[in-house]
This record gives sequence, C-alpha cells and structure tokens, in this order.
Amino acid sequence: HSVQCGLKGETLGDIVSRTIAVIGLSGVVFQDRIGLIAFDRDSYLVEPPKGGKKQVHRLLDLYRQPQGSYLIPMRNESIAEVISGSLRRTSMIVVVSDFLFPEAQSVIKELTDIRSGHDIFLVMVDGSFPFEIGALSDGWINGVDVETGEEKLLSGSEFKKLGRRGRAYQKEMELFSEKHGLEIVNTGTNKEDLTGILAD
Repeated sequence: HSVQCGLKGETLGDIVSRTIAVIGLSGVVFQDRIGLIAFDRDSYLVEPPKGGKKQVHRLLDLYRQPQGSYLIPMRNESIAEVISGSLRRTSMIVVVSDFLFPEAQSVIKELTDIRSGHDIFLVMVDGSFPFEIGALSDGWINGVDVETGEEKLLSGSEFKKLGRRGRAYQKEMELFSEKHGLEIVNTGTNKEDLTGILAD
C-alpha cells in the first residue's frame, strides 16, 4: 500500500519498478535467471526464476498489477521462510523496500537466518520524499495511514516532521542491517541513483 504514495507524479512503486528493471536487465546481460517474490501484509506472489528480457517485462507487470490467481495468503510463515522455501538452489536475493514498517528489524533478522544458503543484498528506497511538499500553512491536515487505514489529524508543523522522522528511521534500519552483516544500498528518486547498484 505504501508504494502508492508519492509526490509530483512519482511514487515509491515507480522507484521499486525501476530497481527491478535495473536488476533484471543486469541479469539479462550476465545471462542469469531472474525471479520475483512480492509481499504485502496479507499475501505474496512467487514468479520462479527464468532468463531473458521477456521475463523482466513479466516481473514488472506482475509487480505493478498482481493477478489475483498468483496471490498466496500469508499464514504463519515468516518472509524468510517464504523466500527460502521458494528457492531450490543458492541464489542472490535482492530485497527492495522502504523498510518503513514496524516489523522491519524482525524481517532483517530473519534474512540473516537464510544468509548461510544465499547471498542477501538490501536496497532501501527513500520513503521520505512524499512528505517534502514544500511550504505549508499552520493549519491542520487530515492524514490516513495507507497500511492500517487509521486516520489522524496533524498540524502543519507535525506534518513537516514526518519526512525527517522517516529519514531517521531508515538510517536506523541501515545501521541495524550493517550491524547484522547485511549489505545495503540506498536509492532515491533520481534515476541515476540506480546506476550505483550495477556499479557495485
């Protein structure tokens, strides 16, 4: 749900799509097979690894418009269990997220548990930019949490702090990941930011 948030025609989902495209085309160049596991709070989908440009387009289509028949309800599995259970061979797993959710530390810890069998690489999408809407009046703003549906009335000054709080939380998750031995790269709204993923 949060990937639908954005500013000036750019959403978090657009950045994730570009990241998938960059990683996918890198796989095409190196003749690697590319797959996708996408999650929300209630379900996930799995597209097994295949090669070629058509697979990259398919992954992008599935990410942007998940088809109901592909969605699997989340039960008691952890994200790490779903990932490891979906892979039959040692793989490079690129996890793309804004990590702006309460269970982020738990998910990062889970990923360290499957690191012995796979290479784990994290890409953190800048989740603060949707709040950078410029000057605001000192009035009140009715906000809605897109993940929970909870509504909250915020003053203009409180709203201005959300971007800073988001950046601070993401920095905390970055340090937490590094502490647990997981490599992490940050990417923002600038399309050139993604070139670092390939360069590294």
